[in-house]
Amino acid sequence: MKHRLAQAANAATRTSEKATFTPQQAKASLEQSLAALRTDHIDLWLLHEVTAADLRDEVLLGLLEEQVRRGTIGSFGIGSSADKIPSLLAEHPAYCHTLQYEWSVLDPEVDAGTASPFRIHHRALTDNFRSLHRTLAEDEQLRQRWSAATNADLSNPEDLAHLMLKAALVMNPKSVILFSSKNPRHIRFNVKTAEDSSLEAPARELHRLVQTERNQLSQAGAS
Repeated sequence: MKHRLAQAANAATRTSEKATFTPQQAKASLEQSLAALRTDHIDLWLLHEVTAADLRDEVLLGLLEEQVRRGTIGSFGIGSSADKIPSLLAEHPAYCHTLQYEWSVLDPEVDAGTASPFRIHHRALTDNFRSLHRTLAEDEQLRQRWSAATNADLSNPEDLAHLMLKAALVMNPKSVILFSSKNPRHIRFNVKTAEDSSLEAPARELHRLVQTERNQLSQAGAS
């Protein structure tokens, strides 16, 4: 059942055309999703890969708010890249009840100002993990210094992944952190990381080190 729903959701959101974010397209997309999922309600509906410039038609906002009142969707929001979030918040806060964007220890902080949207994050590991692991593997002095500061062996891929995932959790305590795996061992690994309170302090320290030494990391990656 879960596999069928996942396939239906992917089919409903897949399109060969670039989204135009018009009320007409939004309504058609919503109806297609409801039909594919065989339901009359979607808990959260996100506008994916949208930019501030895309949201020119206020009729779209009215349509979304009407769907919430009718109970067709529970809430709506934005799913986009982190660099687009500040302008979306500044220019179209009414669309930003929920924000989904990437977050890892390598990413700069996104300033939400006085707004307090619900957030969903992804990409805490993936390419970001591989990039940081490669940098630490190539820079012995940096690796030794950071390992001492975090009291972890950052040459060990599992130790580094533990701290990167834990950092996503402790630095975003009110957010949902998404991860995906078909490997039971990886799933158990992630659950263990989430439950291990002893990782909180070193995870915060890893985040601090990355954020304060960003320039050195960029230079190391380019060399």
